[in-house]
Amino acid sequence: MKMLEVHRFYPGVALVVTELGSVLLGVPTDAFKATKHYCTNAGLPFPRILVTPNKMLINAAPQFNPEFFLYDFLFIYGAAFKPELAGQRLQLVLDEQQVLEVKRALQITLSGPSLEELQSYQDNHGNQIVDNATATFLSNVAMHMAIQKDGKPRSLDDMLDIRTFDRKGTVNLLNGELTLERKSENNFTVKRGRKSEHVDLSVRSRVIPYATLPIPSTVQRPLKFGVKPLGTRSGFDLSGPSTGFIIWVDGKACIYDGPVGTRYLLESQGIACDDISMIVLSHCHEDHMGAFVELVLSGHRPKVFTTEPIYRSALIKLSSYFRMSQERVAEYIDYHRVTPGEPFDALGATFELFYTVHAIPAVGIKVRYLGSGNRQQLVISGDTLHHEGLLELQQKGIITRDKCTEMLELVPRSKNNGALFFCDVGESIIHGHPSDWSDNPNQVLYYHCPDNAHTRSFGRELATPGKAIELIENAPMIRSAPPRLMVALSFLDITDPQWLNRFLEHSQTIEYTTNEILVRAGDPISQFLCVVVNGLLEADGHTSDTPITIRPGEFYGFLEHVDPQGKSTATIRALCPSELIEVPTSILTEYIDYFGLSELLPFIETIRPVVDATPLFRSLKIGERNLLSRQASQESYAQGAVIVPQGSSDNFFYLLVDGAVSVYKEEKKITDIYSKTNSSYFGISAALKPGQPRTTSIRAASNVKLVRLPAQTIRSLFDEEMGIHYELTRTLDSRLVALSK
Repeated sequence: MKMLEVHRFYPGVALVVTELGSVLLGVPTDAFKATKHYCTNAGLPFPRILVTPNKMLINAAPQFNPEFFLYDFLFIYGAAFKPELAGQRLQLVLDEQQVLEVKRALQITLSGPSLEELQSYQDNHGNQIVDNATATFLSNVAMHMAIQKDGKPRSLDDMLDIRTFDRKGTVNLLNGELTLERKSENNFTVKRGRKSEHVDLSVRSRVIPYATLPIPSTVQRPLKFGVKPLGTRSGFDLSGPSTGFIIWVDGKACIYDGPVGTRYLLESQGIACDDISMIVLSHCHEDHMGAFVELVLSGHRPKVFTTEPIYRSALIKLSSYFRMSQERVAEYIDYHRVTPGEPFDALGATFELFYTVHAIPAVGIKVRYLGSGNRQQLVISGDTLHHEGLLELQQKGIITRDKCTEMLELVPRSKNNGALFFCDVGESIIHGHPSDWSDNPNQVLYYHCPDNAHTRSFGRELATPGKAIELIENAPMIRSAPPRLMVALSFLDITDPQWLNRFLEHSQTIEYTTNEILVRAGDPISQFLCVVVNGLLEADGHTSDTPITIRPGEFYGFLEHVDPQGKSTATIRALCPSELIEVPTSILTEYIDYFGLSELLPFIETIRPVVDATPLFRSLKIGERNLLSRQASQESYAQGAVIVPQGSSDNFFYLLVDGAVSVYKEEKKITDIYSKTNSSYFGISAALKPGQPRTTSIRAASNVKLVRLPAQTIRSLFDEEMGIHYELTRTLDSRLVALSK
């Protein structure tokens, strides 16, 4: 009897299993490790056919990332070197319009940019960015390390078999035995003979990454100068998160690479994403940039420091996820070009990047900090080749003697008491080896490696994921409470330092342990506004179907999770060691009375449910949503009423609370917009292009209720919050397509 099973073991993934093989529907960024673990434990065939959903990003996570499935196919399964597998290919099932962009993204991760591409990069003045010597070095190393066939780098077409959906969204697989029909963005029907299964890949809640970190035992505070590995494993190692570090300088954070789910990993440690001031991207292999999309879309437009070849490669990958041109993707990144070997100052320290010897352009990092006369240095090697391989490349003339010496002496041979070195000892053909630094006198931690007896046998300490290392003793000046309080109360316009000092002077700071209950549903909480300074809370109550996360800079009490009688509507507990500041509501009441804001709070309470129900704004903090609510006004229209006439210069953005509206061009209806949908808003053009006459009119298709917001407010959010930037751009694009038809 013909077999057809569907296994759902991870969000956004479905494994279809037959006796002929298996097919994976949906390949989100974290799918490789989750699939490998599940197939191994369940004794199921590992999939060699990967199918893309139509929606490429969900909650800032890519939903089709076949990179490590290809590496596994080539190097673990052995298709790159076993003669008996020479005719086999990894099969990808894509939309026709995805083929070129997916192939380009995979190519850039396999071999990096070509010599011609490297030499073609120009700045705004037409000057060549990558000098010829560097371009030659990078391309020569990539060519030498590439998978070879007949003495030349193997082509992508020799590794992949790409199939495409037909116009009906159908494709036949496994020699025609299995039929897939794509019904919508994330829904499929799988058929084999008379058997049929429905598959829904929708992701409705936040995804916990496959590999996580242990919860810390104490509150994690910003450091004067220190480092905390978020992950120290490779993309193949199932025992923990892949590579990434948080580097603290004067209480501000630099992320050097990031494992999948970096935001979750940070928050589970009690660290606020708001503390990330800069990102350094070492290279574009997915076990290092797995969180890059999330870091780009999860908050303010991030400052990204890297070199031109790595930045250009990142744009290629991001464009395949965003389904946008590289030029438009660049709008989301505040890119700072770095020339390797040239130090630059940031966050109060001196940073320097250097090219490593890797299969694609990659950089390591050096950070030097001088504090209280105490000079300390942190060095992270980045992915780089083992010493034996470096000497071999020098002998072959692929790298210079100077480059070979630089990498061999990355950790100096003499003792440096003011330095800490993290060294890649991943042990494959493109990584370091544990023997490289086994007899070095300096403080060296091994990373990008498994924690096993073999690695430990070389006598070095292995970097511990989640373990913070303080390089310079923390100073009392590193205090999180004032900025967190300012964020929480931003909707009250607290700019007077004297009032802020009064709040702090009359407040108290309290620490809570993991899973400790702060308040239970029904307990009185009207006396204090409680702001999270460091840590993470969860509010579980009858007002929400799912628990609500309370992050640093957010609060409960005084509007949040409190009923008219001053009692808590939720049970609130600490998800990790947390620090809170309790502000007496009597001081807040005094402030509100002094500035005549007493009518403001009831109005905010009325509008907030509308703002909270709009997916566009869910990434905003409580204070920011309160500020939006403060600026809003409510309106109602009868069916048939013209809400916004064509040709007007109306400068407002509208949230559709109830009912439906129609968009007209002249007298032709273009599209309808409904309440209770993900894009139940209009007025995007007015917000993004202020002052320009509207080219369409908006009419009430039923009796409607609206909330109106100033267009300039939305414009500011569009410029500052990249998640909102992405959603508004996507919605506007889809409506422009409808208009063009």
